[in-house]
Amino acid sequence: MVEHAAVNPSADGFQVRTHGRDKVLQSASQYTVYVLLNAVGKIYIGQTTRLAARLVQHNDSEYRGTLHTKRHPGPWRLVHAEQFPTRREAMRRERELKTSRGRFRIRKMLEVGPGGN
Repeated sequence: MVEHAAVNPSADGFQVRTHGRDKVLQSASQYTVYVLLNAVGKIYIGQTTRLAARLVQHNDSEYRGTLHTKRHPGPWRLVHAEQFPTRREAMRRERELKTSRGRFRIRKMLEVGPGGN
């Protein structure tokens, strides 16, 4: 079961809104596939169980565990997130999004917005 989330700007930077047929409360065992975007339009795709902490790491210039986001200037902002019950499913989705077709879909989603209109 997957839970999709649309990200909307808010006063505190971002807000994750869930939608879809099946809603699942996020627990510590949920894996999140996320998409970040920087000011020049670079996309980063990753997966984690701690999304808020991971976003902080991507934007922390001293943290060296995120080399891609250090090579390209930030700040990085969350633009899309999807939750999965297993790491295997999350890794499969992450690989899908990292293909040229997946990146194309992400760019289209960013142009149109989460509602798809």
